[in-house]
Amino acid sequence: MKLKFAHICDSTILSKENKLSVIGIFSEINAQRFPMVHGHFDLALCLEFEEEDAGKQETVEICLRDPEAKPLRTVNGKINVPPQITPGQKVQLVLAFDLVTFTSPGMHQMDVSIGGQRIEAWPLNLIHRGEQNASKT
Repeated sequence: MKLKFAHICDSTILSKENKLSVIGIFSEINAQRFPMVHGHFDLALCLEFEEEDAGKQETVEICLRDPEAKPLRTVNGKINVPPQITPGQKVQLVLAFDLVTFTSPGMHQMDVSIGGQRIEAWPLNLIHRGEQNASKT
């Protein structure tokens, strides 16, 4: 299985036709003070199947880590790969993060693992903006 893309975003819509709408993609969160609680964000993934994936069930794990690589939150999802797949067949997966407490500014990362094997890390930068001009970008 290959990760085709991952987007950190405000929200997502996954239609019954498996069309994914990703709303409010971001890579930074501005905060007035720390610790701070972020109400909600999604990680939208697109995975492409390979021949050897046919018929398998895989666990997708996302581990959000602080700048010192300590885990802040882990979210899991399951993928059931059809027994018959065509080359290039993809699946969309959305994992939600609710009420995440960020204790410090700096470069955080979201480690993406499939079947227990880390395949990618996505950055999420927390920026201390002080009392004025704090907004998410």
